[in-house]
Amino acid sequence: MRTKLLCLLAGLLMASANAVAEPFDRFIGFGDSTIDSGWFIYQPPPAGVNGPLWLTAIANGGGKPTTPYGRMVSELLAARYGLTAFPADRPGGGTNYAAHGAQNDAALLNPRAPSTVSQINTYLASVQGVADAKALYLISSGGNDRTYANNQFVAGVFTQAQAQNYVIAAARSLVSAIKQLQDAGARYLLVPDGQQIVPEDPAYNANPTSLLAIYHTTLYAGLSAQGVHFIPADRAVLSAAIGANPAAFGLQFILNSQQACINPSSATIPRGWALYCTPQLLVTPNAPQTYLWADAEHYTAAGQKVLADYYVNLVNAALESCESAGDDDHHDDRRFDEQHRRLAPVTLCDLWTTAVPSRNGDRR
Repeated sequence: MRTKLLCLLAGLLMASANAVAEPFDRFIGFGDSTIDSGWFIYQPPPAGVNGPLWLTAIANGGGKPTTPYGRMVSELLAARYGLTAFPADRPGGGTNYAAHGAQNDAALLNPRAPSTVSQINTYLASVQGVADAKALYLISSGGNDRTYANNQFVAGVFTQAQAQNYVIAAARSLVSAIKQLQDAGARYLLVPDGQQIVPEDPAYNANPTSLLAIYHTTLYAGLSAQGVHFIPADRAVLSAAIGANPAAFGLQFILNSQQACINPSSATIPRGWALYCTPQLLVTPNAPQTYLWADAEHYTAAGQKVLADYYVNLVNAALESCESAGDDDHHDDRRFDEQHRRLAPVTLCDLWTTAVPSRNGDRR
């Protein structure tokens, strides 16, 4: 299995070599801290002790959920096509609506973060309901809904079934919003999901409620059932490849417990402390290049680059696959019955038009 995963990644890396230059006119992002490029830098600082820590971080390359002065996957992905991913609340405007702590259609973990559904609605309202058909859309969301549901389960507020039903409802809300986006004219939709912890990590199977696997299946199957044309970016494929050969990605420390950033105030910042990271809080000066994890939830600058390379190559390979199939509109409405889907080779163009359940399997 690992050999196949590594071969797939190698093929994707080579596939980008002949990609059409700058096929998109802009990047537009919706989601949570997995792609947040600095939303809260342009908001009032947090109250209490975290306020000064936040301002110190902003002054020293922080404010994004990665290592200081590092670029997020959204920024790197946009840059590869000659585009930008400035936060939408930035003075002068931007096209990345993603915010740390955002949930799909709620604001229970971070009331200051606009939900991903509301982000999409805000964008559509700003363009009078007509989405940019030439933009590359990145929609990355759901982790905070899984965290909330798991927290409620651990606290005894939710039963396991209630926690699972919560993430199913959250996934369905996002499916409806993405369908609305496509109906408004969006064509190029990249939707990541999946386990980011490497299989070799003891934390890989730490969640007994299987919320990630349930969410993952509901999201991708729901998008396919709604006829949404999208590129599924299963992060489990990449994390498995990293775990199999960290050195191939320039990494030395890949376990979730090995974090590049020291938490400046664990009593008041229980999670997501990479946003508060400064060069003085790095465990070693070269940690942004040698560690995979900035904190317990977010990748370092090196990890963000690896993730961006994966996304770029998926997009490029999908473009090329559809072009080689003679699909000038990048809309292939072919469907296979279940028997053929299990037996027939799957092209990236097929993946774009209807997601195939992950063969790697998310176990968290």
